[in-house]
Amino acid sequence: MWCGQIRESRGWLVTDWAGSGHVEPLIDADEDFLYITPDMTLSLNNDIYWSAPQEYIGNKVCCACY
Repeated sequence: MWCGQIRESRGWLVTDWAGSGHVEPLIDADEDFLYITPDMTLSLNNDIYWSAPQEYIGNKVCCACY
């Protein structure tokens, strides 16, 4: 099975389904992972999703491949 790899952690956004806004996630000190806090999403509607950078749109991406 082919599995894409995320090679760059920049460019990802957390967006609400209504399209009324987005927030840029934080990157941990080691730049290993992205994360958001509940406070960061207060300006967004309840239904949120991770919006991928253009290079990943339409490609299958796995977080862990075994």
